[in-house]
Amino acid sequence: AVAFSYLRDEAAANALVAEVASKGGLAVAIRQDVTDPHGARALLDAAEARLGLVTMLVNNAGVTGPIGPFID
Repeated sequence: AVAFSYLRDEAAANALVAEVASKGGLAVAIRQDVTDPHGARALLDAAEARLGLVTMLVNNAGVTGPIGPFID
């Protein structure tokens, strides 16, 4: 099973869920802004609530457009 986040394109998220299901898998799409640390935590909590214990996490969030100073 896989959970993934999306922010804007619900239709694309639903299409991915359907594609995974058509191949016999289970996917859930969770709308969440992972640029916010609280949003990232909420995504993990939602994934665990729907699928059980998360055993692997892949961070593949990207940013497009102008980017300001980065402070770690």
